[in-house]
Amino acid sequence: MKKGVLKLLKVSLSVLGIVSMLSFIPQNAISAYAEERGVIKNRETITLEIGDTATLQGERAYGYSDYQLEWSVDQDGIVSIESTDDGNSWDKITKAEIKAIGAGTATVSLKADYHGFWSYDETFTVTVNPGTEPEEPITEEPVAEEDTKNLFIRLVGQFEHKMVGEEDIDGVSSATGISYKAPEGNTVKLEAALVEKEVAREAVSEDAWHSLSYFETAEDAVHINPDLSKTKIVVEPECPGVEMNYNVWDGTIAVTGKPQQAGTYQVYVQFTDEKNRVAVSNPVEFNVYEQNGKLVDVLNYDRATKTSDGKYIYDQVPWYIPDLGADVVTVPKDIKAWYGSHTTGTYAELGTAISLSNGEQPGQTLVIPAGCNLTMVNMRVHSGVKIVVERGAKLSIRQSTLEGIVEVKNGGTFSADYIDYGEDAGFTFGSAINGQLRMMNGSTLENARILSHTNFSGRDDINRNNSNPVVVVDGTVSIKGNVYIKGDEAANYGVGQKGLSIRGKLIVPDGSVLAVFGGGESQLSSMGGDAITLNNGTIYGDGKVIAVGGFGMNLTGNREIIGGGAAVSGKGKIDTDRAYLEGGYSFDKETAPINGNITLSYRTDRNLVTGKCIAGTGETTSPNYWHGTGDSDGICPDLDKYVVEDNAPIRKHSYRNSVWYPMNYGYYDYGWNYGCWYNSLWSWFWFF
Repeated sequence: MKKGVLKLLKVSLSVLGIVSMLSFIPQNAISAYAEERGVIKNRETITLEIGDTATLQGERAYGYSDYQLEWSVDQDGIVSIESTDDGNSWDKITKAEIKAIGAGTATVSLKADYHGFWSYDETFTVTVNPGTEPEEPITEEPVAEEDTKNLFIRLVGQFEHKMVGEEDIDGVSSATGISYKAPEGNTVKLEAALVEKEVAREAVSEDAWHSLSYFETAEDAVHINPDLSKTKIVVEPECPGVEMNYNVWDGTIAVTGKPQQAGTYQVYVQFTDEKNRVAVSNPVEFNVYEQNGKLVDVLNYDRATKTSDGKYIYDQVPWYIPDLGADVVTVPKDIKAWYGSHTTGTYAELGTAISLSNGEQPGQTLVIPAGCNLTMVNMRVHSGVKIVVERGAKLSIRQSTLEGIVEVKNGGTFSADYIDYGEDAGFTFGSAINGQLRMMNGSTLENARILSHTNFSGRDDINRNNSNPVVVVDGTVSIKGNVYIKGDEAANYGVGQKGLSIRGKLIVPDGSVLAVFGGGESQLSSMGGDAITLNNGTIYGDGKVIAVGGFGMNLTGNREIIGGGAAVSGKGKIDTDRAYLEGGYSFDKETAPINGNITLSYRTDRNLVTGKCIAGTGETTSPNYWHGTGDSDGICPDLDKYVVEDNAPIRKHSYRNSVWYPMNYGYYDYGWNYGCWYNSLWSWFWFF
């Protein structure tokens, strides 16, 4: 124990001795030590020669503790503070690098303030000896490297026009109830090409052009100058309310904002690359229109583009025209195409919305005259406009929506979502008839894919509750090619929409198919819609008819509307080569394919399928129901699903459709209505 105390006492005396010795070390000895280190701390002194550098080291990492720091020198021309480190992490220290630039003594101060509550002040004394100032090093001016490249830029595409007061989303104004939004924004692409000096702009190959974006990885891509202020978008004249923005990530120039003034504006780009090459793009027009335009003033040849065949293409501008400008407006007969836009999913709109459900009638009419073969693309025609297709005229629609009434007169033709030329010939998708297509006596329905979204059209009559047929045949109407029709889901848990109603005769010739599907494919329809309704009507010809009723699932207390839709209902006759008729599936009960007084011809091969009751099975619609989505479900129904065996009561033979074929089932009308009783007996005799 005594040895331990004695040892501790000796250690204590040693420490005291060291402290006493340190207390008597002269100040110049500390300065000398600092000079050797090139680092001085608070209240230390260092002597430097002109051109020397040193580090001033603070007592702690002030930056890490969120102190506000200020370095200062009390004399000019002696030392300069070259750089500072606030000490923003726990393993660093606050410090500054200084350089001796002139003879004399200066004090460098560090003030560390903690948000005004307290502060620390540190000082560092620096003496710079007079001496021979070093000569400035002789440096040679760099030789500028000759630029052997030409930089060109261009704007590719065109801006969609806008209207005064139109917002970027749900545009125009709240007063119109009409809105518009380009699916990928209103943009054009900015591209660049870096080519040899002797290559002129017009000689640049397409392979040399690349997107001006950060993500462009081509070997000869042009790189954006980090100083983005060197690249400017110019709009001439200035367009009030509109901004142009360059997206460096995807290389697009976008129009945003709310235009305040109608006019035509030129947009171009002044671009600087990373090597400070400068280039100017071509201008692209951006148009702003007033909202009060009228169709009658702009639908003419002067506003259309003439093509090599002498016909015209009309691009609707502005994109929304609520007023036709007259009760009846006729399309110039040599206009062959009417584009709302050239981008799928971007529509132009015509007319105003009315409530067909509440009995309102269209107040304006658009006429397709004789000799006019018009295709509407990317258009939406509102319910306040009735379209009339006259004798000798044809109206085709592609990716377009007709919200109102379309009436096709004797000698007129209607087609939907079908391309009849080129490599893309065949059916496409994207159109809808949310009002009604009325085929009058003597008209033709040719290659038509007709869907309805009548009860869920957010752009028109929001109160619509429509189960009326999508297509109505009134008189004798002919089909050419294939026709597919699908009704809409019910509104308010009612009855699904009917597909087709016939009052007269619908002729389906050899090689053609008529396929109709009643509305209803979820619990939104308490009862499925009938596919076809005959009002003393006849479906006639050597083609094939397919009809599948809609799905029904009643979740309401109203048990008067339950079950699937019938394939065919009403009163009438089916006299075609083949008929596939299937009742709609239902959550409540089985559904017969036929409901009413329907006669099938003795010559008609048929497949009559009862719709299943699917309660507890996990099923919904029949696997043979066509949903018309245009994706994996198929643009058109898979006709191979609808198998019909040779099972007609009277078999086909060489006398079919001849004068010897029974008149009840030949080219003449049905029945015994023409006093041909004797002829019928005679033909039956020969038939057998």
